[in-house]
Amino acid sequence: MIDSQQKFVFVGEMGAGKTTAITSISGSDTLRMEVPLPESDYQGEKTTTTVGFDFGVVSLQGAPMYLYGTPGQEHFHVVAAEVLSGAVGVVLLINASARAIDNELDQWLPLIHKATQDVPIVVAVNRHNSKTPPLNEIRARCRARSSSVVAVMLADPRRRMEMSACLRVLTLAQLRT
Repeated sequence: MIDSQQKFVFVGEMGAGKTTAITSISGSDTLRMEVPLPESDYQGEKTTTTVGFDFGVVSLQGAPMYLYGTPGQEHFHVVAAEVLSGAVGVVLLINASARAIDNELDQWLPLIHKATQDVPIVVAVNRHNSKTPPLNEIRARCRARSSSVVAVMLADPRRRMEMSACLRVLTLAQLRT
C-alpha cells in the first residue's frame, strides 16, 4: 500500500530542470519561489531562479505525492537540506551539457545522504548529447558513490511521462524496502 504522505524531492544544479519537471508533472498549480536573474546570469531562456522551493502535487492511485524542488546554487544548500528532510525519494537531475557529471554527483549525493536516511535516488540525465557518456558508465559512477541510486535514466523535464517514470521507479523501490 502506498503511504498517503509521500514527499519526493527534485535536486540538481541551477538550470537542470527541477521547476520544469515539477510543473510538467503537477500542472499549472505549481507553487514557485523564483526571482529574476540578473541579465548577465541568463542561461538561454532561463531568466529566473528558485530561491526557496517549488511545490506541486500529483495523485498516484488516489494518494497524493508531494513534489518539492530545491534551489540549485551551492549557497542555498542549507535550504536544499531542509527540503530533503523527510523525503521518501529523490530525483537528481543532471544537466549533462553543463559540467562534468562527476562534479554533479560529488556535489549532490553527499548532501542527499546527509539530509535523508538513504532514501532511493533516481539520477535523471537531462540535456544529453553525443558527448554524454553511455548510461552504463554513468550508472557505474553513481554506484561507486552511492548504493541508494536505484536507477539512472535519460529524462527530459519538459516531458511529463519521462518525469512520471522517475517517480514510478522511486515508488517501486520504496515498496521493495
